[in-house]
Amino acid sequence: MKGGRAAVGESRAGRIALYSGSFLGPFAGGLTNSILPEIGQSFSRSADSASASITAYMIPFIGALLVSAPLGARWGVRRTVAAAYLLFMAASLLAALAPVWWLFQVARGLQGLANAFTTPLLLVVVGSITPRNRLGAALGLVAAMQAAGSTVAPLLAGVMAQYNWRWAFGAVAVAGLLFFGVPIPQPSTEGRAAPRLRDAWTAPAIRLAATFFLVGLTFVGLSFLLALYVGEKFGFSPTQRGLLLACGGAAGILSSRFVGSLVDRFGSGRSAAASLALGAGAIALIPIAPAVGILIGLWSLTGLANSASIVAVNSAILQLPNATGALSIGQAARFLGVALAPVILLPLFRLDHSWGFWAPAIAVAGAAVLFAVASGRGAPGLERSSA
Repeated sequence: MKGGRAAVGESRAGRIALYSGSFLGPFAGGLTNSILPEIGQSFSRSADSASASITAYMIPFIGALLVSAPLGARWGVRRTVAAAYLLFMAASLLAALAPVWWLFQVARGLQGLANAFTTPLLLVVVGSITPRNRLGAALGLVAAMQAAGSTVAPLLAGVMAQYNWRWAFGAVAVAGLLFFGVPIPQPSTEGRAAPRLRDAWTAPAIRLAATFFLVGLTFVGLSFLLALYVGEKFGFSPTQRGLLLACGGAAGILSSRFVGSLVDRFGSGRSAAASLALGAGAIALIPIAPAVGILIGLWSLTGLANSASIVAVNSAILQLPNATGALSIGQAARFLGVALAPVILLPLFRLDHSWGFWAPAIAVAGAAVLFAVASGRGAPGLERSSA
């Protein structure tokens, strides 16, 4: 009996670590967004120059995502995730103590590398231990934790930066150590033939990855463009811009479990089509919103659509034959969209403010139509979850 209780306790702790770990990657990625001036001052650099720390994180993160899930499955998921947490802790501590700029950049790159081996592998475990008819709800919880990480990071880092920005990196180093000490649940895929990344490059996986690219480019990547827009049109202060953007994150957090249950009920294909259509409509209305209150509502709907689309697409990917490799490709595409948003969308915005929003809205609407058609034809990964 005692051993049974210990096993239950270990299972509960492992599940808490599994879902809480989904918070850490987005949190670390957004840690520098609100404290670039303070970081630059410490290294005698401008805030614009300090923004290179974001690139230093994203490049190894996106690159490693392409191979991390298949490699992690080959090395052992639990072992790989534990090693990634250990690397993340060391990198965060190095960032907190770095005396020179180049060493801080190396630390940010190592943070991105470490999180590339947690983000998809945690999803692999969730998909492995969750019954198919409850997968959407489980992925909804993952999406909520990821949205919370992205939302909380700028706020917490800004508070700590009032004393010393290095404390923020010290705090996440402690978090990495805590996660390292609690093993995640053992995925049932352990012991099977190691997946190969090249086997994941199928038409369904590529279609889902392209959708994830659009999700990252628009629902997440548009946030900087919206901040510029409300600053120019409504005269928003930095605090007001931050609060507006937080509304989208909050909507995603609060709706994640609900939209997850809808994915379980209606299937990933229909849910993806509906969420993409909702997001496209909300984005298209932003440039013609006549009042701030309406603008807040539209961005909140975009946050809800982001959460729903992430859950639906992840659910579809986990139903593919080589889900492990497809997850790597999909997650890499999603964050590549986020990284390329300024390059793709800013020129459109400068040419015409409205088309900075309308062009991505049209692209997302097209993806919604394709999803609806593919779902109606019963495309792989888009069938309704079995009861």
